[in-house]
Amino acid sequence: MKFCIIVEDIPSDAYLLEYHLGKLDFLTSTTNNEFKAIKMVREGCVDIISIGIHKPDIGLKTINHIRSINEDIPIIAVSTHIEYMYKAIEHGATEFLLKPHTGEDIYNLFKKYTK
Repeated sequence: MKFCIIVEDIPSDAYLLEYHLGKLDFLTSTTNNEFKAIKMVREGCVDIISIGIHKPDIGLKTINHIRSINEDIPIIAVSTHIEYMYKAIEHGATEFLLKPHTGEDIYNLFKKYTK
């Protein structure tokens, strides 16, 4: 099984990801605390990370911090704002998932990075 950290401030968005990733046999841990996510990356138990980018400064700093610990872990930035997505890629996100998205979008993207 693959393990995904979902860093998300909006409970309904977190639930949607948890639901679809669960159907793909991912184990998930959801937090709205970027420090908890960084701690889990340091512990080395994470296969992929989803980060909601609603407050760009916090999200981009979190991506930078994770990249300083692990250059290879896939980071998926999630937002409704396309401009935040391009900034996330510049800061080290692997890919972005623009809202609104479907279960199929989630499936295709997460499978791509966790083969």
